[in-house]
Amino acid sequence: MSATELLEKPVAETEETGGGAAPQRPETASRRRFWRGYLIYVLCLVLVIVAALGFLWDRMDVYERSRPARAMETWMAAQTPSSWKQLLLERGIEAAFVDGLDLSAPEYYKRLGDYTDETPVYNVSFGGTPLLAVRLQPGEKLGFGSYRWVLEGVDAVDSGFTVYVPDGATVLLDGAPLGPEVTGQRDAQPLSLSVFEENRTDIPGLTKYVLNRTFTTDGVRVLAADGSELALGFSAGNSHYYPPLTMDCRILVPADAAVTVNGVALSGENASAETTEVKRSEYEIFEGIETFLPFPLERAYRTAWTVEGLVAEPDVQATMPDGTALQAERRDGVWDFPTAPAGEPDAALAAQEHDRIMDIFDAHMAYLGNRDDNLAANYSRFAKYLVPGSEAQTQAVGAQVSLIWNHDMDTYPRAELKEVLRFGPDCFTARVEFEAGSLRDGSVYNNIYIFVRYGGEWRVVRIVNK
Repeated sequence: MSATELLEKPVAETEETGGGAAPQRPETASRRRFWRGYLIYVLCLVLVIVAALGFLWDRMDVYERSRPARAMETWMAAQTPSSWKQLLLERGIEAAFVDGLDLSAPEYYKRLGDYTDETPVYNVSFGGTPLLAVRLQPGEKLGFGSYRWVLEGVDAVDSGFTVYVPDGATVLLDGAPLGPEVTGQRDAQPLSLSVFEENRTDIPGLTKYVLNRTFTTDGVRVLAADGSELALGFSAGNSHYYPPLTMDCRILVPADAAVTVNGVALSGENASAETTEVKRSEYEIFEGIETFLPFPLERAYRTAWTVEGLVAEPDVQATMPDGTALQAERRDGVWDFPTAPAGEPDAALAAQEHDRIMDIFDAHMAYLGNRDDNLAANYSRFAKYLVPGSEAQTQAVGAQVSLIWNHDMDTYPRAELKEVLRFGPDCFTARVEFEAGSLRDGSVYNNIYIFVRYGGEWRVVRIVNK
């Protein structure tokens, strides 16, 4: 039988073999065994995957619950603005500062330098300012060697708020004086002093106070040793300086006086100055002949100097150009150096120049009275005592053509040198007084001669009749 026939008559041929149940084909049994094994494999794989996912899920849950950040988030979520405020105040944070905070949006972050995996510590900040330090500790065991982190404590973050005050000053915080427990180390930074005090060694230094729960100067007051309140001088970051009370020093001196404050000469660069004219009769006789004087008429003026920002009593000195020291009258922060007299009596000079002065007086009288009717000789004698081009010389020349000579004038009047006033090394005045009855009209007056050095000798620039 051919293969074709076998395919066409499978049943008949089977019956011929003896009948009964048909035997299994080898291919079908193998296929069933494959699918049974595959199903078992898949089921086992699914069970393994489910078990693995369950383990992973449980491990992730343990990890999540064991994160310190999870504990922080849970703790912070339980807070409200009112509870934050209470917590900050309980930790001693400055009340006025807390009142100005937005407590609705705090932030937290690891506290550098303190945070470790074993001891988590976080800062809680408000408006960018860290105010609280939160410490966590292990709590419930979660398995896999992990713990649920719980709150251990909350402390205020040190603000580092520093106040520098003069030695001996008292610092008050919210009205209460601070004791030595808050006094920090002696600060090495000296006071910021002006040029007038930078070299002084007797000015007190600064003491440092660290107020770690303070963030503003609102509640800080500083009293000097005498009880006066000091004002905040300046701030640098979180450091605040209360220098001693500054004072302005006002100095009144003759305009040509040299002034020093703590040894430093005053100038327009380090102090302000105001010049005022002083009307004094002593200077009236010099008006109009300033160009002939060997000294400026600055003594007719006074300068008011003002030195600002001093922190200690200054040493003020004033001297005249000739080296004469002036003495101040002190009152209410003003050093008043009285203007020296316009001229100082000089008895020695009077004795030394007596004869010359009286000879000039005699030549003057001879010229005015045309003694012996010898105008040319009288003028020549008188003119040699006069400074060329001066007022005295101009008047003498003009008198030759304008003066009506009084031939009855007593050209030998009795007179006496009464006073010599020196106005510096090269100028003095001599007052010659007519004796009573020496003038025919019975009047009594004085001639004042103003002398300056000219050509190495004393000559007259002006003659004043009084």
